[in-house]
Amino acid sequence: MKRPLSIMIAVLFCVSLAIPAGAEVDEATKKAITQAAMDYMDGAHASDAARMERAIHPELTKVSIRRMETGKDILRKTGYTMLIEFVRANLASVPEEARDIQLEIFAVREGIAAVKITSSVFYDYLLLAEIEGQWKLINVLWKMNPEWVTKNRPQDLEGKAPFDAAAEKKGIEAAAMDYLEGYFTGDAERMAKGIHPELTKVWPKTLPQTGKPYLEKIGASYLIEATGTGNGKLDEDKRKIEMTIFDYGDDIAMVEVLSAMFYDYLQLAKINGEWRIVNVLWVMNPDAPRG
Repeated sequence: MKRPLSIMIAVLFCVSLAIPAGAEVDEATKKAITQAAMDYMDGAHASDAARMERAIHPELTKVSIRRMETGKDILRKTGYTMLIEFVRANLASVPEEARDIQLEIFAVREGIAAVKITSSVFYDYLLLAEIEGQWKLINVLWKMNPEWVTKNRPQDLEGKAPFDAAAEKKGIEAAAMDYLEGYFTGDAERMAKGIHPELTKVWPKTLPQTGKPYLEKIGASYLIEATGTGNGKLDEDKRKIEMTIFDYGDDIAMVEVLSAMFYDYLQLAKINGEWRIVNVLWVMNPDAPRG
């Protein structure tokens, strides 16, 4: 039985965190992250553009996979203004009793967070950053809720191969390691293999001269060439790589990759049969060696 939204909200504010011992997150932070995620999803279903605007960063990158008439998959991107206007136009409206919103905070580290939020219609991975005391959505990777598709668009499932969890996990791990180990070995070809050509990689930073926050964004071409310089090379015994796959299916995944140098949250999509990283939100490991 689906729970009423009023009950769900109470549950969400008590959400547990899938993070390692020692990485404590205070209740105020959990509440703020939950509120931002709910403003995004519930705001969309309630056609409340003001709530949506409050939740998302002006430089939001929202991505989904779309199968074209040619039979090829592409990335469909939505930005800040498009998303707000779609909400204002009631294009994601769902009655309150039918929303069934559920949320899980996977991890929070150094001012960035990885979250999953689902409703009766949508299945979304969120990457958020704390900007001047407010949590904002920076990257979103989403799809239609598989249960909604089965019920409302069964034709989309015709000819789809059965889900092979072990094979998909292997592909996800390979893409994530191509990204990180590729960088640490200076292997540009391996980096290119792990990331999508339309990658958006974001680092929330503060400009020392003004004290104001900004987002440093780079794309695939920059990252591949930077890898090829070899300036990021690091001996294998010093990398300290830890990977956690938070959630995955047969087409999208959310992964955390920690290393001696970086904390990276990755959103991956399976596009034309290959797992590729499409969004990254990252910060420096506070214990990374300097100089």
